[in-house]
Amino acid sequence: MIKIREGRDDSRMKLNKKTIRQIVVAVLLAVLLCILAFALYSTYDAYTQLVIEQQQEHLLVISRAVSQNIDLFLSEQLRDIEILVRTPGFIDEFQKYYGSGVSDGIKEYILSYMLSLQHRGLSRIYLLDRNGEEIFRYNQYPFINEFDESMLDLQELARRGQTGLGEAFSIRQGQHGTILVNTVYDGEGAMGAVISVVDLENMYNKFIMPLDTRESDYIMIKDGEGTIIMHQNKEMIGFNYWSDVGQTLRDDPRYDDLYQMLERQYEYEEGTAIYH
Repeated sequence: MIKIREGRDDSRMKLNKKTIRQIVVAVLLAVLLCILAFALYSTYDAYTQLVIEQQQEHLLVISRAVSQNIDLFLSEQLRDIEILVRTPGFIDEFQKYYGSGVSDGIKEYILSYMLSLQHRGLSRIYLLDRNGEEIFRYNQYPFINEFDESMLDLQELARRGQTGLGEAFSIRQGQHGTILVNTVYDGEGAMGAVISVVDLENMYNKFIMPLDTRESDYIMIKDGEGTIIMHQNKEMIGFNYWSDVGQTLRDDPRYDDLYQMLERQYEYEEGTAIYH
């Protein structure tokens, strides 16, 4: 009887040792799997962050390029017209207009200039006298839309005697323009002004749309007040997050990321942001 019990005890001991080894192996495997899973997650997370950073840098490079292209284009337009209005012959014709009322000469200068720039993007040009009265205008094809010219305040622009970039304005739903002002001077002061209208839709199609932004990405341009003035979706042009849905953004927690991103945009600093 004693020997039989000893045999059973040995069997139990062997069984317990085997069970313990299995448990230890299972625990070790579980720990190993956890370590492996953590390593895989860390690798995936690091890779994801790297991809996000690369994408942000890519988009920032595009934003810089767009900003520089727009600045260069508008600066060149201002400079070219400045060369035109400082031409001695142009000044002479302007003085002749004030002396005799004959405007054919200065009209010819403007017309020749516009016809030589069909690929450059100017869509309309006004020639004004010192009182802001229109002497001549020329429309460049395909800019054939009429708009409320009172928004331009041409007389005030002519009286200011300044040269530079004006504000963006709405031509029609889904289309904006901006103006360039070049004041004409002779030895006695301001003689008048040349006001150029740039069709921003034309500018967007020529200089921005061709840029590679990778599949679903797109570029939008806003003015200083946050109004969208260039966008691939024309329905978005004229939309302003602050004035149109600002209160909703402030009160709805779902838009916290978007609200913070917009606040960062209006700091007028370069950078990137992520929103969900």
